[in-house]
Amino acid sequence: MGALTYGAIQAGAVGFAAPQVLAAFAVAVVSLAGFVAVEARAAHPMVPLGLVRSRNVSVPVAVGAGGIERDVSFEHADAIEPTRIDDAYRAKYGPSPYVDAMLSAGAASTTLRLIPSEPAS
Repeated sequence: MGALTYGAIQAGAVGFAAPQVLAAFAVAVVSLAGFVAVEARAAHPMVPLGLVRSRNVSVPVAVGAGGIERDVSFEHADAIEPTRIDDAYRAKYGPSPYVDAMLSAGAASTTLRLIPSEPAS
């Protein structure tokens, strides 16, 4: 994570093609590959790799906006939901090659739904 963070920060200052940025990203990729290799063989992994393969993983996250903080989770959106969203985008922006690319089947397959939890009483 440190190499990835360093590379991202330095990329803004010196550009993505700078040697130190490329080296930092290379270290991040090698580190991730090593982590995955170790986790795949571990009896009790820190991150079960089956979670990455599942489309139904729900990850709790805290989101704050306007002074209100709520716990939320993300899950894969159903096929019906993206259609309603697609229709709203087309109604707002009209025909556009940019909108069409964003609303393609590939983009729709990555759509996530944000689900707020009930506030604690």
